[in-house]
Amino acid sequence: MRIVILAFVSIIICVEIGLSEQNIDNLNIKKVKFVNRKSFNKYPQIRHRLLVNKNSNNSISSVRRRDRQKVINLPNHWDKNPFLFQTYNEPEHFHLLPQLSNGFIGTLVKNESIHANGLYNGVGERSHRVRIPSMTAVKVYFSIYTDNEISTYHFDCRKGVYIIETKNNEAVITQRFYVHRRLKNIIVNEIRVELLTATAISIDTENVTMLELNHEMTNSPTNLNQYSYFNQMDNPENMTYEHRVIKEPTMSQRVEMNDGIYYLQATIPHTEIPNKRQKEVHTYYTNIPAKFVIYPDTRVKTLHFIQSIDSDGFRARNAYEEAIRLIQQDPNSLYVSHVSAWEDIWQNSGFTMINQATYSDSNQESFKLAQRLYSSFYNLYSSVPYSFDNQFYGVSPAGLAYGGLKREFFNNSPNTQSSFNRQVSEGYGGHITYTQDLWILPVISLFNQDMAKNILNSRLRRGLNTDHVSVYQQARNNADQEGYQGLRYAWQQGDYGIDVSSTEDERKNKIHTSADISFGVRSYLRATHNREYVLQSLSSDSQVRGEDFINQIAQYWNSRFQLDSVSNLYEIKGVSFGEKTQSRLVDNDIFTNYIAALSLDTYKYILRITDRLLFNLI
Repeated sequence: MRIVILAFVSIIICVEIGLSEQNIDNLNIKKVKFVNRKSFNKYPQIRHRLLVNKNSNNSISSVRRRDRQKVINLPNHWDKNPFLFQTYNEPEHFHLLPQLSNGFIGTLVKNESIHANGLYNGVGERSHRVRIPSMTAVKVYFSIYTDNEISTYHFDCRKGVYIIETKNNEAVITQRFYVHRRLKNIIVNEIRVELLTATAISIDTENVTMLELNHEMTNSPTNLNQYSYFNQMDNPENMTYEHRVIKEPTMSQRVEMNDGIYYLQATIPHTEIPNKRQKEVHTYYTNIPAKFVIYPDTRVKTLHFIQSIDSDGFRARNAYEEAIRLIQQDPNSLYVSHVSAWEDIWQNSGFTMINQATYSDSNQESFKLAQRLYSSFYNLYSSVPYSFDNQFYGVSPAGLAYGGLKREFFNNSPNTQSSFNRQVSEGYGGHITYTQDLWILPVISLFNQDMAKNILNSRLRRGLNTDHVSVYQQARNNADQEGYQGLRYAWQQGDYGIDVSSTEDERKNKIHTSADISFGVRSYLRATHNREYVLQSLSSDSQVRGEDFINQIAQYWNSRFQLDSVSNLYEIKGVSFGEKTQSRLVDNDIFTNYIAALSLDTYKYILRITDRLLFNLI
């Protein structure tokens, strides 16, 4: 579980990569050595929708920049901005790269797949997030490698952007990757090329998408209304994407290196509850050419490559067109609107490091503390929507960048796995667990009340499909099926609110989630003093008030307690404790007992803060 303990009983996600800003101009090139990599990822490339194998018979002299690794003696210089992380050596392991997300879609930098809020595949315990192919995960290189080429890698957690700058004596290539903070469906790869001399520059690109052309097809569409089909490579999900050219590029667009609008659509094969309506994945994107040339008459060229994702094709198309409209108004407006949205979040969070040493000396402990805190809060804020979203599913333990099938299981059938979610999928399958309410919500409530409302609503909402009851009603059904009253929330909550945990022990015996949710509500009320939450309906499609919500959780524990005839005390018997599967059940687990008792007191607490009479529950 990729969670880091922050302040006060809080555990949150932390991304910290060892990055520092360097002065490229002062770098001693003589200290640069080149080492041939023994192995590197051999992803296929999508080039105008045709599969191109990069495993060709190239000579050593033709090996490009991506096949070499730099070993550099770094100068002792640090930028005085604790939001900014930089390095000359990008981490090779993808888990060490930053997450880019906005509460609706999320990915790791340059990763071949994207995950989206609410899109799961698999029945019951096999539920996990769908890996959506990323069409913007493109690496960019100078076609001809030179010894004076230097790359720096920047992650700015205040702006939510990852920047790669590659420079030689002739040009500078700057890539900006970001998941747009205001337009929730949009992920962007901006490529800016600046010529330093009067020489044309040739640029190569490498697409690392997971798609490969279906073997039944012999070619790929290049004209309007033609179709082809792509599968995700070696993936047991076996999703087939229908590909179509929506808008053919004009001649001027080809000159501008814009290959028109492309569209992918797939139906998710399985639902958590059998025979429910299947969801779909719709994505519109700008195709990135395999090679392009910048001529001297264009000193600076900026290219925008955009992908829009949604379960609804109409929403995906509208979001894509809105992003294009912003770019047509001003080439920099899409990025500016993204940065301004992030700035609003930081300005309204009420959180800052005010020690002057934080910004004057990067070797100070206060600077390092600021880096840890800002990067931690970035990962929290990036996991929750910018504005209220009544279909937000919640904050999963590892964030939106995780939850799909693990790479090492792509070639293995998951049907033989006894503990599917934990062993085969990443980050608990992207499910919502008690960690959201017990560790994350108390912190968010202190700094951003609007985001806290999104988290609270994730325990009440209805799914993207309306063919099932809300997760609130499903929690009532869960309790009723076990013979109890009130609300019994799942250990792992996915699409519909049923328990999709990986083991029977977790589904039946780890029962404290409802009490953890009550604790989260209590923390929210203590931080905000929001009396309206208690007295008004909590969602547009429900008449449930905050008081009813807490009362139903208290009723579950009231019916769950057993009175011991000897001690004349109430007990909770036969529960499992801790994260790991237990071989035996215990009576009166200290954590379960305490958090359950606190949920009863929470109902009394909300009656007190609304100045009403107190009455007994038991």
